[in-house]
Amino acid sequence: MEVKTTHFDRIVKNKHRKPKDTMTYWDYFLEAWTDNFADYYGRARRKEFWSFHLISYLIFIGSIFFISALGYFGQFNGFEIMAWFSFPLMFLLIIFVIAFLLASLSCHFRRFHDVGISGWLNLLTFVPFGFLVIFIITILPSQNRANNYGPSPK
Repeated sequence: MEVKTTHFDRIVKNKHRKPKDTMTYWDYFLEAWTDNFADYYGRARRKEFWSFHLISYLIFIGSIFFISALGYFGQFNGFEIMAWFSFPLMFLLIIFVIAFLLASLSCHFRRFHDVGISGWLNLLTFVPFGFLVIFIITILPSQNRANNYGPSPK
């Protein structure tokens, strides 16, 4: 029995991605937030991992500065309405941080898989100086061959 596929199914399955060697930092960032948001299986290259984290941190820091400036200048220049806008924006920022934690955890898992290590080693975060071990693992080169977690993403 043959299962009929629609055009939409083929688009979702193929995701019409660019080849990995032509992807920019922004492409990797978007892929981590859309296609791989809560994907704990597979592998992530160093470029994907660091692109996702760098751009996410820049957005976070820029948002903090914008919200702080909005509240500060609105409060002291007599524009109380501007200060009131900073509260809902902070709420949106908290939602972004929670979403970032989920996406970051999946990205860490996939990066560990790329090196050939179980993603559960992320629990080292709760051990003193465990973050150093995690940092070292994230900068290790990828395994050039297929491993237990899938084919090489290169």
